[in-house]
Amino acid sequence: MSIAIFLSALFVPTILGDIELTDLQKLEEAFECDPTCWFREEIITYETIGRWPVNCTEVCGIMGFTDTADVPVFDLQYYFQNLKVLKGKIYIIGTQYASVEFLSTLEEIYCGPLKSLSFAGNPNLETFELRNLKNVSCEFSIYDNKRLDVSEFCEKKEGLALMAIDNNFKNCKGCIAGSFYTNQMSKFINCTSIVFGMKFYSFHTVHENPPMDFSEVKDIQNITGGLDLYETDLQNLSFFKSLENIKGSISVFNCLNLTRFAIPSLKSLTTNEPNFLISIENVHEYFCFTTSEMKLFLESNVMFKSLKAMYCEKQTGETACLFESLKNLEANCKEILGDVRINPGDEIYTDKLKNISFIFGSLMIQNTSLADLNFLGSLQYVSSLHNSTIPFQLISNKNLRDANLPNLKTLFEFIHFMIYLLFTLFFVYNQYINCVKELTDYEKIAKAYECDSNCWFREDEVNSTTIIKWPQNCSDVCGKMQFSQTADIPVFELQNYFRNLKVFKGAISFGNTKYASIEFLAPLEEVYCDVLNIFEFRLNANLEMLNFENLTKITCSFYAYNNSRLDATEFCDRFGDLNVMFIYDNFKSCKGCIVQNLYNTELYKYQGCTSIINAMYFYAFWTNYDPPVDMSPLNSIQNISGCLNFYDTDLKNFSFFESLENLRSNQYFDYDINIYQCFNLTRFDMPALKTISTTRTNFIMNVFGVHDDFCFTTSEMHLFLENNVLFDNLHGKYCYNETEESVCIFENISTLESNCTDILGPVLINSGEESYKEKLRNVRNIYGLLIIQGTDLIDLNFLENLEYIAVLNDSTVPLQIISNKQLLSVTLPNLKRVFSKGRYQVNFVDNGSEILNSTACLDLMENLFDTNVIFDGRECEAIDRVRDEENGSVINGFNVWIILLILYVTFI
Repeated sequence: MSIAIFLSALFVPTILGDIELTDLQKLEEAFECDPTCWFREEIITYETIGRWPVNCTEVCGIMGFTDTADVPVFDLQYYFQNLKVLKGKIYIIGTQYASVEFLSTLEEIYCGPLKSLSFAGNPNLETFELRNLKNVSCEFSIYDNKRLDVSEFCEKKEGLALMAIDNNFKNCKGCIAGSFYTNQMSKFINCTSIVFGMKFYSFHTVHENPPMDFSEVKDIQNITGGLDLYETDLQNLSFFKSLENIKGSISVFNCLNLTRFAIPSLKSLTTNEPNFLISIENVHEYFCFTTSEMKLFLESNVMFKSLKAMYCEKQTGETACLFESLKNLEANCKEILGDVRINPGDEIYTDKLKNISFIFGSLMIQNTSLADLNFLGSLQYVSSLHNSTIPFQLISNKNLRDANLPNLKTLFEFIHFMIYLLFTLFFVYNQYINCVKELTDYEKIAKAYECDSNCWFREDEVNSTTIIKWPQNCSDVCGKMQFSQTADIPVFELQNYFRNLKVFKGAISFGNTKYASIEFLAPLEEVYCDVLNIFEFRLNANLEMLNFENLTKITCSFYAYNNSRLDATEFCDRFGDLNVMFIYDNFKSCKGCIVQNLYNTELYKYQGCTSIINAMYFYAFWTNYDPPVDMSPLNSIQNISGCLNFYDTDLKNFSFFESLENLRSNQYFDYDINIYQCFNLTRFDMPALKTISTTRTNFIMNVFGVHDDFCFTTSEMHLFLENNVLFDNLHGKYCYNETEESVCIFENISTLESNCTDILGPVLINSGEESYKEKLRNVRNIYGLLIIQGTDLIDLNFLENLEYIAVLNDSTVPLQIISNKQLLSVTLPNLKRVFSKGRYQVNFVDNGSEILNSTACLDLMENLFDTNVIFDGRECEAIDRVRDEENGSVINGFNVWIILLILYVTFI
């Protein structure tokens, strides 16, 4: 079974707000491209390869190869001989290629909004030659290539990009861990290398009996892909007894029992990014690093994204000298643990510091008569873990003329100011630190959005002093709209100022105001607030209504809390699906239970809830305990306003949602329903689900990394089809053993029951079976292939009621009309969608010439959703052009013969 491989959409258009963009349109927005170096075809075949810009070294577009790929490797090598940079995406799926050496010239790939590179289901692919590739900005997905040995590529390109590689003949060397759970420890016995990272999510050991000894992971020496700890009860990481190398990053969050890092053998921290990143947040109050650990971090140029830690007491074997005073400091110390202070009268002892390389603490030199700092010539690192202390301070040293520190490499503290000098004649400039100016809120807004320079409001608060700067004539305004206790403008005056306002880009905040309503914001239609993530109403004692009238878009989470008179129910009912709403502790908040992350120990909170507000996120959610987790508190839920996300769970089905009827999703996550790395999941099974909808253009599902037996019933699939659901990935099949009585199972057309409306199974109509066609007159849905081949049929009128054809877990074209020479009409008046994971869903091959025209093809596609049609290997727009070119060649050839004949007759 394939591991979960998180792929981006290969064939699905990208959804942006209310506008649906094709992949090519998204590339045009993302990249600046030479207009002569575009490839605007989505697949590469003999029909399209002639449009490849052969002379360009940098090309924008999509390199798509599917089962229709018919250009030999040596021809592709010619076309791609100059290609070095691709801005777009590559997918090679279901081809017959044995190698990809035609891509060997590629050096850089920038996927931008298209996210991934996919090489899947190529049965002959054996080698993966991308020897010059050195920069990739997106994920590699390489799977289900039965002959491919990808181990050498993994080894040579390790760390080049996030790689999701599985189910090939040979995969990357090492064990795949991903998310790590207590009941999976045995999988890692004897593993020495981990690829794709280790994630300890909701990893709890307290209730394990007998206690865990972690012996299964004691042999791990290398982790590639990073180490993440999230909401665990681990006290330290000493169970990694052999771990020497981590490549990627380290993240620790909400590990409240963690007091030590304590990986005893760790020697190397590497990354392909500019710096190795470590984030330490919400750990035990006594969490500490040893000087040896901090020394490794400093020498590895680690950047701390967040950090809460102190230094541990000196450990046995550590060489750092403890600092009490310079006078009492040992001579010849190379490392010091403690805050070093050099005060008046200490000048005579400064030679004790001449060999110091590391100070694990701060350094302050104050009120001395020192003229230079030559005694610190060996100093390389100063590292303080006290957030309130500036690590290096030179204060009131009046005689100081030379502050050169030739070997100083890093001054570390998790605050902005590293060196502080006061009343010192010689100022230390940027040779010590390259200060990076953090963007202001207004700069962030300007960088994120298009803003008219005349339509800005750059005041931090809205009040009678600042309101005159509001751009009254603008309908689209950028800035910050912040009302606080200083807000003193009457509502009727604000209505005049904001009368033209329809779009606001920035931040909106009402805190501690006296306003009873916000009717002055009634014209507002769209709020773009995702950069600062501020759209809030809090502690407004008089606020009674959120009387927005025209809102259609919110791009960040919305907050309204602790407003003692506020009745937010109407706002929730009207606008609750625009984004995630955190509305609580008001006089009346939203109807329903507010939830986001779900934990198996907190399900009791939702007992009796019939409506859920916000996304439900089953993240690292495990039920296989003794006794099993009781899911019954979720049995009463009938309505969910938000996305459903199942990520790394051991759930077998979703039958606990036995009452769920309505799912109204929003754009909080990338998917409206996401099922990812749920390896025990065999069924969807939401028995009462009737309606699904979303605030985006189309409802999007992702089903990846499930059990091999995972299946949808025909009724479940019909719900998805009739609601125009787009699938980013769909790993599943039909449930043959749980088919409704009304569904006919197809074996052959002669034995098929009459009057079937739904058919499960591949439907085949071959030569000699034309007389049975009337059995399909009432069919509305075919859950499987429909192939009509070699018949004498002149039309498809017997399929007049057909609405949907859907193939699961297969890239085969679902509707195939092949070699029906008498066929004059291909009208299917009620057909709405033909679904499969492949590039094309309808294929006409070698039929009557009467239907071989663009009009017939386009007429068929006109009413079809997410369905691509080809006639004899040509997309609709190309049919007439290619036919005319072919006819022109014939006519030109005929004219040549006529001319030759005339010349012959004339001169003979």
